[in-house]
Amino acid sequence: MNDYLRLVLQERELLIAELAAPAELACESGLLWLSSSARLDDLVLAAGEQVRLGRGHLLLEGPAALCFHGAPLSIFPRTQSRPGN
Repeated sequence: MNDYLRLVLQERELLIAELAAPAELACESGLLWLSSSARLDDLVLAAGEQVRLGRGHLLLEGPAALCFHGAPLSIFPRTQSRPGN
């Protein structure tokens, strides 16, 4: 069984999460910046792009609609808005 989680991050909204198992992350709309402890580089995903992520810590910033999917999917999120400039 493949689990999924759809989220919408607003402008300047951060998602801090931990993946307990590898998962796919798709950007369904907008532009998504992400940093993962399982990767050496940061990524920017545009609408229609996706990436396979290993288990570890994530930091994501919108604005974007995104979808995680995996079997099993195990995400522990915390959200935080960045102060405006």
